[in-house]
Amino acid sequence: MPHQAHELYVCLRSISEGRDVISTTKILQELGNLHLASDMTMDEYLTRLSNGFEQLSCSGMAIDNARKVQHTLSGLPRQYLPYLMSIKRIKDLGFEDLTSDFCSTKASAAQARTID
Repeated sequence: MPHQAHELYVCLRSISEGRDVISTTKILQELGNLHLASDMTMDEYLTRLSNGFEQLSCSGMAIDNARKVQHTLSGLPRQYLPYLMSIKRIKDLGFEDLTSDFCSTKASAAQARTID
């Protein structure tokens, strides 16, 4: 009987791990296909990315800052090219730094519109 219990445990664990792999693969695909669309605000885009990164972390897959930044920047439309060029020289740019910079840029643009 103990031998059968162990076999059952191993079988259930492999099924669970298989689901985790499928789930992780699905999240990675969603992140790879996520782009800042015209009907999406920057806040929505960054929130969806953050949620995806958190889901990966919960599934046991660590995702480093460089990969987070790469996912974030690769989903931006061409109109962000000047911004991308301006941050290209910054080394060790983290996802939190990037989101903070987007928020401060948004606030500065909003303030400039109220002044005009």
